[in-house]
Amino acid sequence: MNKHRFALTLALSALLLGLAGDLLLRWIPWGLNVPLWVALAVAVAVHGTAGTERRVALFPAVCALLSAAGLVWRDAELLRVLDVALLLFFLPMLALRVRGVQLGRAGLSEVGLAVAATGAQTVAGVPRLVFSDIPWRELPARGTMRAGGVAARGLVLASPALVVFAALLMSADAAFAKLIQNLFLFDVPDAATHLIVTIVLGAACAGFLRSLLLSGAMPRVPRPSFVKLPAAETSVALALVNLLFAAFVLVQFRYFFLITNPASLARYARRGFFELVLVVALVLPMLLLLDWLVEKKSKLFRALIGAQVALVLVIAASAMRRMQLYRDAFGLTELRLYTTAFMVFLSVLLLWLVATVLTGNRHRFAAGAIATGMIAVLALHAINPDAFIATTNIARARAGLRVLDARYVAHLSDDAAPVILANRDAFAAQPEALWRFLAKPRTIGWRTWNVSRARAIRELRLYESNASGR
Repeated sequence: MNKHRFALTLALSALLLGLAGDLLLRWIPWGLNVPLWVALAVAVAVHGTAGTERRVALFPAVCALLSAAGLVWRDAELLRVLDVALLLFFLPMLALRVRGVQLGRAGLSEVGLAVAATGAQTVAGVPRLVFSDIPWRELPARGTMRAGGVAARGLVLASPALVVFAALLMSADAAFAKLIQNLFLFDVPDAATHLIVTIVLGAACAGFLRSLLLSGAMPRVPRPSFVKLPAAETSVALALVNLLFAAFVLVQFRYFFLITNPASLARYARRGFFELVLVVALVLPMLLLLDWLVEKKSKLFRALIGAQVALVLVIAASAMRRMQLYRDAFGLTELRLYTTAFMVFLSVLLLWLVATVLTGNRHRFAAGAIATGMIAVLALHAINPDAFIATTNIARARAGLRVLDARYVAHLSDDAAPVILANRDAFAAQPEALWRFLAKPRTIGWRTWNVSRARAIRELRLYESNASGR
């Protein structure tokens, strides 16, 4: 099959994915529909590259499927944002091999450039596929075939303008809206929605499949010779930063080991946690950048980086201790839990930096960092943050440590439904919060099916059945 006919098959595959996306993805909130569509998209990509050197990268494919599956598992909004973000990151990574990138030997910047290159080619690939790759000229030069091809291309070009202008004009004049509606035997706005979703998804899939199947490796640009830092001066800079961190660690020692008044510790913990998280988050890319810029790395340079990692880990432990005190005094929230999880993730990456970058195996850092991120998100799904928050705050209220913030607990997602329903008496002081949670609208349908929502609906029905039977 030549390139032109191959491009036509590619376009038809993209149209299939666009139609499937319209049938599946328009239903919100997302649930089972997303992993079904992602599985179909990955299957099309795998089938299209089977038996060629352009095989889809296995690790990103598995991670993309796991990210999509997370939308079926949990209902928490922040988890769903993480799932979608990972999905948008891993899908372009399917083309890593085509970009000439081996994940096990690539740096983070190289992976990022490959993802960006695939994204750019996805956007630019649609017009090239339609107007250059598809063999329009191979259609018969005369007769209805050529006229049909011209009409089809004209319809594709005009469809966005037709949809937008028709919708505006129909809104502006009721008589014109009735005329347009009488011309068709279907609901024009609904049909326009179907058309737009199909075109947008089909175009995105067409651009990506073209990038995967018809493009090549991205160019390699060597680092300019002047982009480097001298090892001696860099070591001095690292030593100064280490002294600053060491002074901070000494202060933390005083507060956490020499002060025993819980009230003083609680007041101390109220400030500084998020600043410490930012410090740890900034140190990691700084050390990676310095290691990249310094060509001749001395033992002193590596020792200073190791010392800085150790000091930053102590700062991370200080931040974790602050959060523990803050949680004990004021309860647990989504922001506090997810920020703590992010701190743990950064600490693991710092240890991974020591194990790879400082041992001369920098090329292994990116793959481990990406895998760690995927594992961290899966761990959050397993922990079930909303249920954990509800359990923690209700337990503290029962222990008399703090009055339950019923409104906050009731605003949590259906992941917390089993905990809330099992502790209905904890909402006795604020029953309206419980009723608001019980009355929250919940979608029912196979496309939006989700484990947590399905369980919440089932338990709510059981609760209502028991309540009505009394």
